[in-house]
Amino acid sequence: MEYKSSVSMVEEFVEGCIWKDIECELHIWLNDVRDHLEDPEGILKLEELKKLQGNAEALRNVLDIPETIIRNIQISLEERKEKENGRFNTNNRGQVGSA
Repeated sequence: MEYKSSVSMVEEFVEGCIWKDIECELHIWLNDVRDHLEDPEGILKLEELKKLQGNAEALRNVLDIPETIIRNIQISLEERKEKENGRFNTNNRGQVGSA
């Protein structure tokens, strides 16, 4: 996938008010999910438990999106640089192949 943003653009977004507000809201949601997972009354069914666990994982993944994008942009830039140098890793297993 080709990202439209640069690393600095994503970093600027993460430092901005909009992401801070989104992040705050997501943490509220995640805390609500965790509160339900504690199940103090002991009434959660297995289906509900799995759903809550999935919700928590999804929220953590959304919170990680900026870091994921930054990492992927950096990998893409490194691969492009390696390809330009004739050492592109085509199999992504740590072995260097020729371009």
